[in-house]
Amino acid sequence: MTSQPSSRDKVPIEKLRELINIYKIEKYEEILLASEEIIKIYPRSTRVLNIIGAANSALKRYEIAIDTYRKALTISPKNAEVYNNLGNAFRRKGDPDAAIQNYQWALKFEPDYAEPYNNFGLALVDKKQFDAAIKCYRNSLKLKPGYAETYFNIGSALVEKGDYDSAIKNLQKALQIMPNHHNACNNMGAALRAKGELQAAIKSYDSAIKINPKNVDARYNKSLLLLNLESFKKGWPAYEYRWKKSKLDSVPTLSSWPKWHLGDQGRVLVWGEQGIGDEIMFSSLIPDLHAACSDLIVKANKRLIPILSRSFPKDIEFVENSVPVAEDD
Repeated sequence: MTSQPSSRDKVPIEKLRELINIYKIEKYEEILLASEEIIKIYPRSTRVLNIIGAANSALKRYEIAIDTYRKALTISPKNAEVYNNLGNAFRRKGDPDAAIQNYQWALKFEPDYAEPYNNFGLALVDKKQFDAAIKCYRNSLKLKPGYAETYFNIGSALVEKGDYDSAIKNLQKALQIMPNHHNACNNMGAALRAKGELQAAIKSYDSAIKINPKNVDARYNKSLLLLNLESFKKGWPAYEYRWKKSKLDSVPTLSSWPKWHLGDQGRVLVWGEQGIGDEIMFSSLIPDLHAACSDLIVKANKRLIPILSRSFPKDIEFVENSVPVAEDD
């Protein structure tokens, strides 16, 4: 069951189809331009406002999306689809509580609407309420059986919960329905790795990468596993994908100079990137690097500099992480 157009929503169906088709190919700016002209003629069209909100949400303009959805709800206050999309905007913005409230409104007005149950589950996962999330996903499956994305979501929640066998079963169901679901392959790898089935985990990550070479999470997860297996020649180059992840606590030091490779001479800068623990652990490699280059600068946590200065050759320059280093020769 989906929301039906009201008497206040009289946009010609071909125009709506045109906007929806543009949305499907992810040309969101084009949608906004086209919608701007339509909304001038049909200012009370909840369908067009809903599409405008979705395009802005896809562009991560969440506040604009939220305002647009709220405008649509002043026109159609019982529109479950708009409430669901408003919830999605809040969830993507990082406000799961507001998202949940809107999913509840959507289900109040349309109890047999599967999508809000699924999205409700995603918001509950954000709050680490995995059992409640899985219950929502199951409700969604009752209304929309055989939906691969919901099985994927159940499996992903079970991975987070630590129930790896059940996670694998649900991820397998997702892949049976949608064999090219690369994120299911990635999460399958996480579950298999947690179970100690490391070679099987690598195969799952490889499947994800084969389906979608741009799956950064799969490449990053595979790199960590390769490093754990001491496959350093493959693991360290793959670990460079960490910089492409959306969530990483550090950022690379930007420089006009190229990355150093073994065999290069000249001046080399090394910096710590993921906390004092990693800096201590990798400091054991400083003597090897010092021997392999002609001039070495090490940026480190200021608490470590006294002990590093005492422990390593005097011609190594140690500077605090926050201190800029000149790029001249």
